[in-house]
Amino acid sequence: MRTGYTLGLCHHTLCCFGFLIVLGAQAGWRGGGALKNRYKEHEFLAACQEGNCPVVKSYLTMEGFDPNEKRISGCSGVAVTGLYRAAGGGHPEAARMLIAAGADINSGCVDGATPLFVASENGHTKMVRMLVRFGADLEQGCHDGATPLFMASQEGYADIVRILAEAGADVDRSRHDEITPLFMACQNGHTEVVRILFAAGVDSAKSRRDGAVPLLMASQNGHAEVVRILIEAGADIDQSCGGGATALFVASQHGHVEVVRTLVAGGADPDRVCNNESTPLFAASQNGHAEVVRILCQARVNLDWSREDGATSLLMASQNGHPEAVRILVTAGADLALGCRDKTTPLLMASQNGHAEVVSILVAAGVDPDQSKRNGLTPLFMASQEGHAEVVSILVAAGVDLDQGKRSGATPLFIASQEGHAQVVRILIESGANPSIPWRPLHPWGLNFFRRTALAQARHMKLMTAWSKSAKRRAYSDIISVLAQTPKYTVTPVSRKM
Repeated sequence: MRTGYTLGLCHHTLCCFGFLIVLGAQAGWRGGGALKNRYKEHEFLAACQEGNCPVVKSYLTMEGFDPNEKRISGCSGVAVTGLYRAAGGGHPEAARMLIAAGADINSGCVDGATPLFVASENGHTKMVRMLVRFGADLEQGCHDGATPLFMASQEGYADIVRILAEAGADVDRSRHDEITPLFMACQNGHTEVVRILFAAGVDSAKSRRDGAVPLLMASQNGHAEVVRILIEAGADIDQSCGGGATALFVASQHGHVEVVRTLVAGGADPDRVCNNESTPLFAASQNGHAEVVRILCQARVNLDWSREDGATSLLMASQNGHPEAVRILVTAGADLALGCRDKTTPLLMASQNGHAEVVSILVAAGVDPDQSKRNGLTPLFMASQEGHAEVVSILVAAGVDLDQGKRSGATPLFIASQEGHAQVVRILIESGANPSIPWRPLHPWGLNFFRRTALAQARHMKLMTAWSKSAKRRAYSDIISVLAQTPKYTVTPVSRKM
């Protein structure tokens, strides 16, 4: 009886112990260590993601457990298989157990992504090699058409790209938007991936729907070595996208010096006009990429090409205040007088925008400081109106006519007094500007109702300025003080240049 009792007790104990194992499986206790389960998802998925083989095994040995059932991932919120999670986490041993238990090697996420896809996307080389060896579908991908090879190329995983290409994956297969693996590798600057794809016989001429090709994307993003590989492989160096932009244009626009040098050396057309009415030199000058401007000038580019409105590269560099680009263009022989239809020239734009160094370069190069727009506005008038005291000083030192202004009689001194630029007013008065020239506002019918001098205008503006604007009122007070102490001219002033 004792023995029978003992045997019965042992049997009962074993049953209880087995029950505890099952409870432990549900509660996260395993001999292989506790699960972290950071995403608070089904423990089977967590075990696969973490590569916890004892936990995975305990589930696989449960009666009726289906390893192919898709469960909601706490990470992505979509239904996935355990093998998909193991592949994404890079755990070959867990994946091997799942495959041995009957897991479908090509079943992964509800959006179509497979275990091979997610392993390739995350750079798990050993996992990819194992899945390929077990016969995973190389072309099955995501709902947008991306394949495992596409994802590896995009992320720059050269070893995985090599494995997939050698296994027979289609290196030219694109997403539904026609973007290819080569396009993504070039865009992201993955040089080794590009070399592998070319060795596998990739087509470099395939373009995106808008016409953009790999060479254009590599150039836009400044990947000089990729550009060099593409040119050596025979890519069309002047091929443009739907907007007319070429590789040289986008590289110049973004200031990628080494790419520009490579393209020019490769024979790219430096005068090719983009559909938005711009050339490589125009774009580089506009954005102040001086070294790019230098390279293009040395390539004997057309220095004076202009847009339909007359704007040139020199005008854009002057307008935006890029002195080094201006200096290079002037030295290369750009026409200093060319401007827009309203006769807005580089000097006028630089003066209006207060780019003193640019103004100095242009004046030193021999530009007429008294040139004017069709409406009569001069560089000095525009600088005075905007309060650019340093520019005013440079122009005064160049011997500019201090009193040349609008037909209404508004002079640089008058406009500076009206706008409250006390420092400019002081410079002009000290340089000999006439404070007595009256402004005569023209009536629509040609009648003149009154005349007003710079002093009268400053007083008027102070009166019209709110008391809350104390700084502006102080400026007008300073101007009034300077002008009130200046002797009036009794004769019509003669140009200082006579």
